[in-house]
Amino acid sequence: MVKGDLRFEDFNGCDPQCQTRCETKHPGGQASCDATTSLSKCFYQCAPPTVPPSPPKGETCNVGISRMRS
Repeated sequence: MVKGDLRFEDFNGCDPQCQTRCETKHPGGQASCDATTSLSKCFYQCAPPTVPPSPPKGETCNVGISRMRS
């Protein structure tokens, strides 16, 4: 399974609800609290890039003119 890039979002102060807020905003996200700064971050994966849709299939028209050499 292909996954997107790992990203993070800064949250304000660390509190017991950090993980809940992170998971609510970014399903599957993981919160981390920095004890030195008392700030938390929410790490999450972006959705994988989407592949553009294929062009509609239609009829192919090949027109050519042949010349015979004499």
